[in-house]
Amino acid sequence: MKVASQSRHLEVQLLCDQYGNVAACTAWDCSVQRRHQKYGPGEYYFLELNPRLQVEHPVTEWIAEINLPAAQVAVGMGIPLWQIPGGSMEWNMVRDMMLGGKHLLLQLPFEDKAESTRPKGHCVAVRVTSEDPDDGFKLTSGKVQELSFKSKPNVWAYFSVKSGGGIHEFSDSQFGHVFAFGESRPLAIANMVLGLKEIQIRGEIRTNVDYTIDLLHASDYRENKIHTGWLDSRIAMRVRAERPPWYLSVVGGALYKASASGAAVVSEYIAILKRDKSHPSIYPFVNSQVSLNIEGSKYTINMVRGPGSQVEDERVRD
Repeated sequence: MKVASQSRHLEVQLLCDQYGNVAACTAWDCSVQRRHQKYGPGEYYFLELNPRLQVEHPVTEWIAEINLPAAQVAVGMGIPLWQIPGGSMEWNMVRDMMLGGKHLLLQLPFEDKAESTRPKGHCVAVRVTSEDPDDGFKLTSGKVQELSFKSKPNVWAYFSVKSGGGIHEFSDSQFGHVFAFGESRPLAIANMVLGLKEIQIRGEIRTNVDYTIDLLHASDYRENKIHTGWLDSRIAMRVRAERPPWYLSVVGGALYKASASGAAVVSEYIAILKRDKSHPSIYPFVNSQVSLNIEGSKYTINMVRGPGSQVEDERVRD
């Protein structure tokens, strides 16, 4: 295996049985990764064989409509690829891809020249890690106060951490995986950007989410001019995700927290009225105070609700 700076890292997903039958279930371009990728320029080299289910298997399942775990079970039961029973879309697609669209359940010889079935679209996968891109992707750990994400028809994700949990200093940095589908590559990328922007993570850790959003907007990535050394060179140039000015973060954070606390105050006040049938003479509807800690700076904001309201802030640098 030769080390090269500008090559593509391609992976082909194969589904095989004990009778020598093999079906190629689409391919992946894994060129945008960090750490020690190997290839030779201008030539094709066999890199490795992983006889297991890859963690990115939802990519294949989304664009080829094949249930890979179910197919593994069928193969393990000794069922030939061309005789996998129907009854679901997944099995029908497996049979269609291997038999050129012919729905056969008889024990016929495997067709060597079966017509290929094109993937139904594109899928982009992103690994969410507890790393700090602004500090050389240094690992971070600590409590996770909030982690929320709602999957959509074209964006799906899973996480190994939930709100109130945390990431141990000796655990693996990856704690989430996001998959986005689109009929075209640009649409899949756009769906991924929208999905990443809706991930809410608050806590002591840093993540690669903002950095990845910025990466997906890069012209080289969008124009598919990437290679195995592209991300490393980008990191070497210390390309960072653009952050909003501090005052926008303060105002936005203060409004968000004030809105949430205000709703809680109203609910509490209504509960008192229902219980006591009376109302307190003083209740903090108008004035409130919000504290924020943004990138090492502490902000105390006095919020005033109503016409002509104002926001005051006191910044204390660590």
